[in-house]
Amino acid sequence: MKKIKIAVLILTAILLIGCVKKVGSDTKGDTMKFILETNVSEDYTWAYSIMDSNIIDIKSIDYLTPADDQTLKTDAEVLIFKALSEGEVEIIISYTSNQTGESKYDLTYVLEVDADKNIKVKEKSGNYNKEIPSPIIYTEAENTDEE
Repeated sequence: MKKIKIAVLILTAILLIGCVKKVGSDTKGDTMKFILETNVSEDYTWAYSIMDSNIIDIKSIDYLTPADDQTLKTDAEVLIFKALSEGEVEIIISYTSNQTGESKYDLTYVLEVDADKNIKVKEKSGNYNKEIPSPIIYTEAENTDEE
């Protein structure tokens, strides 16, 4: 009986592993969202620099609080970028002082946009007090709110 239970557990684990959708390199979409923690009392904001805005460009910048989104622990800035054409591009995102212009954190992303305008993160690097965040990549139609 014990061998049967172990066999059932192993079979169940194998089936569950097969059902998990891989997120990351398999994710496709023409829109990319960063949700970055911010502290308005520090007088810092997230700034960005795009090396070629013909390939990808900023679509919107929003501010969220835990009252807006209960999954957040602190205030956050949301940067949304949209792919425009095929190519490789670098984006630098910095947590910059509004008073001095000095950056506290610098994040660099090398992106590849294919002919169908799907964004892929090729490299990410930088200095940050946590793990360097990965963007959420999606197709805009997937992220619309239906009422």
